[in-house]
Amino acid sequence: MKCKKCDEKNPPGTNNCLYCLEPLPEVDEARGEKAFGGMIVLGLFVVALGYLAWWGWGWWQLESERQKAQAEGLTEYVVHQICFGEESPIRDNDYRGRGYHYQAVRATGGGLLGGGEGMRHCYRKELGPAAGLKELPEKGELERVFR
Repeated sequence: MKCKKCDEKNPPGTNNCLYCLEPLPEVDEARGEKAFGGMIVLGLFVVALGYLAWWGWGWWQLESERQKAQAEGLTEYVVHQICFGEESPIRDNDYRGRGYHYQAVRATGGGLLGGGEGMRHCYRKELGPAAGLKELPEKGELERVFR
């Protein structure tokens, strides 16, 4: 590596010029790239740690709710809900024939896609006690209910 200040050649692996003790430019660039890469890795680690904390908090809340309900002698049931933006008589007959109950819900969230207020057409069905479930539906949301 050649020093820009005194134009002397230095052996590879040196950080500073052996003659004028100035930092070599190639080393400064490499240090900057390493520091930037380290910041990216640290940022990804912080994001992963935050996600893990968020997931753990949710799991802890669900478990504490379950333990409280079991202490009161309640049983955990699973309710399946699937919602649509438009009403359809064919879909309505299909879901009612499968044992779902219709419920109109006012949407209040403004999402990135299709947000805004309007009516959501939801169908709900109790699947039974959570301990005895073998197969879950493919689409929709699952809700825990204690009775």
